Amino acid sequence: MPNIIADIAGNFDALMRLLKKMPDDEVISLGDMVDRGPDSRAVIDWFMSNGRAINGNHEHMLLDYCRKTGFYQEGMWMLNGGIATLASFRGVIPDDVLTWLERLPLYMEIDGCLISHSFVAPGYSLREVCDIGPSSLDIKCERSIIWCRDAPRRMRKYKMQIAGHNSQFSLRRFSDGRGDFAICLDDSRHRRLTGMHLPSLEIYQVDY
Repeated sequence: MPNIIADIAGNFDALMRLLKKMPDDEVISLGDMVDRGPDSRAVIDWFMSNGRAINGNHEHMLLDYCRKTGFYQEGMWMLNGGIATLASFRGVIPDDVLTWLERLPLYMEIDGCLISHSFVAPGYSLREVCDIGPSSLDIKCERSIIWCRDAPRRMRKYKMQIAGHNSQFSLRRFSDGRGDFAICLDDSRHRRLTGMHLPSLEIYQVDY
């Protein structure tokens, strides 16, 4: 069963320190491997060779910038940490990296859990939130599985939603009368990299 790690954001040293604390199992990134931190290239290189990853909004912005798709307004990626990522790649992101990023899934289903970058927006289906929309200004994008900032609701199909992205929640479990049904692993607001092991649900953290 995997180690699931949220929002690494270019902090390769923190990733290596966190993995030393976690069980020796497969590693899955919840997305936002890149931007802001000093070594996005090392993070990407490591996952391309050693782990699996889910698409996050920062990977989506990177691809928009490099592939010139026009999804986001000009300068959006730079304002959200893209400058640091480009610097780590010395200004040019190789095509094999872009191709790998383009193939990342929007979610995974493991051991009855839905694993995605952000939570499924309440009132929307999984299919709907994976339809991101034609541009960043579209309501589909705001409610998408890579951008949604809403608190989760219990989903019938899954015993647990596991997501990052929502630093406003920090590390937080969501519960109802039946127990926990979701957890946010993005504790970047406190400059902590967070991971969780399945199926134990044990939490591990290191400071950036």
